[in-house]
Amino acid sequence: MLLIAGDIGGTKTLLSLFEASERGFNTLYAHRFASADFDNFDDLISDFMAEIGTHDVAALCLGVAGPVKNHNGHFTAQATNLPWSLDSQALSNKIGIAKISLINDFAAMGYGITALTDDDLITIQGDEAHSQGHCVVLGAGTGLGVAQLISINEQYHVIASEAGHSNFAAFDEDSSTLSQYYLQQTGHCSIEHVLSGPGICHIFQFICSTGDYATSLANNSDAATIATSVDSDAAANKTMQLFAAIYGSVAGNLALTNLAYGGIYLTGGVAAKNSELLQTAAFLDAFHHKGKMSKLMPQFPVHIVTNEHCGLLGAAVAASRL
Repeated sequence: MLLIAGDIGGTKTLLSLFEASERGFNTLYAHRFASADFDNFDDLISDFMAEIGTHDVAALCLGVAGPVKNHNGHFTAQATNLPWSLDSQALSNKIGIAKISLINDFAAMGYGITALTDDDLITIQGDEAHSQGHCVVLGAGTGLGVAQLISINEQYHVIASEAGHSNFAAFDEDSSTLSQYYLQQTGHCSIEHVLSGPGICHIFQFICSTGDYATSLANNSDAATIATSVDSDAAANKTMQLFAAIYGSVAGNLALTNLAYGGIYLTGGVAAKNSELLQTAAFLDAFHHKGKMSKLMPQFPVHIVTNEHCGLLGAAVAASRL
C-alpha cells in the first residue's frame, strides 16, 4: 500500500511517499521544501505530486503545526506560523486521493513513537522500548508539545493536548524563585515559558538577574550558545542544570497523571542535542522527587527519541489507519 505523509512546519515542510507493509514503512521518495517559498500548500503538494509521478496512493496524512478541526471526517487546519489554510476535502478533489487526514503535528509525533525501534532511542531509565501501558510524548522545541498514547485493545490511540500552556509548578527553591520572577515580570508563567528553546533563554536571563553566577555571555544569548557554554560559563551551567531539573519534574508529573508505564518519550531537538544533560542527576532526581509516589517513579521507562523524522513517520502510521 502506498501512502503520502507530511510534516508541515513554519520553516520546512517534509513530504514522503511510503510503501506500508507488515514489515513497516519503506521510504520510496522524500522531499524537504522551504515553507516560505510557497504562498499556499496547494502549490507545494502539486509540485510533489509531479515529482513522484502517477501512483495509486491509498491515503495521505499531514501533521500540521497548528489547530486542526475534524467535522465528521472533514478536516481543516490553519498553520500557526504560515498563511496556509488546509482543507481535506478540497485537497482530495485537487490531487485525487480519497482518504486524507490532517492531524496536529504533536499527535503525529505520538503515532511515530509506535513505529520506532530501539536504535531510535536513548534509554534514560528502564529497558522496555514499548509495552501495552499508556505513554506520554513530551517535546521541548520552539514551544512545548505534549501528547498521550492510550492503549485500547492492544493498539495505541493518540490524544493531543495543550498541556505545555498549563501553569508551571515550582518544585524546589530555585524553581519557586524562577516562577515568582516571571509572575512579577509578566503576570503568568506557563510550563512552556521555561521548558522550551526560548525557555532556556528565559531561565538564563533569570539566573543573570540574581547576580549569583558569573557570565561572559550577553543577556540575550540564544539557547544554543547557552547550552554549549556550560563548561566555561557559570551562569550557563546553572541555567542548563535548572532546565534539566524542570524537564525531569514536568516529565514526572505527566508520568503520574497518565500512569505512563509504557514510557515517557522525550522528543525534539532540545532533548536530542542535550541528551547527556538529561541523563544526569539533575533530570532524574527531579523526575523521582514526588513525595509519597517517589518509590513508584523508577517503574516508568524514560527515553530520548533520536529519530528526527518521528513526526513524519507518525503521519504515515496515521495514514495507514485511514
